[in-house]
Amino acid sequence: MRAGKQMPKSLKIYLAAPLFTLAERRLNTELARELTKLIPQAEIILPQIRAAEFVIDGKMDFENVVRDCIRAIDSADALVAILDGADSDSGTSWECGYAYACRKPIVGVRTDLRSSEDGGLNAMLQRTCAQVIVSPATRATVKSLAREIAATLLLILRTGSR
Repeated sequence: MRAGKQMPKSLKIYLAAPLFTLAERRLNTELARELTKLIPQAEIILPQIRAAEFVIDGKMDFENVVRDCIRAIDSADALVAILDGADSDSGTSWECGYAYACRKPIVGVRTDLRSSEDGGLNAMLQRTCAQVIVSPATRATVKSLAREIAATLLLILRTGSR
């Protein structure tokens, strides 16, 4: 979306995040729900939900999961990435790199108290996100975090920042 254009009637936002623990999955689900409330015209693409359709006879079809994630990023207007951990999740990092190569704006989110190399984050991620929101878990609620993400996303999409 270019600067000066009106916001489209619908948006697609891809939520890239670790999804391997119950806590991660709950955060992703709650954050997606809150973002949907705050940006009603947005469809929040949540890979952990989409991946469920690729479980066949109790086994994950990873080839189709990857293809679906790529298609979903291709169709998205922006990507929100949860970049917690001593080193951010490798899948989330890949999704960020792909979105960046596709010229999609990326909003990085860090709630982790631990620090890394460049402002608390890997330099490649820090330098390719349009904005990184740092909101330590000791002071953030999911609702307040979602408000900050929504405001940042809307500003970036309105101005065409990348």
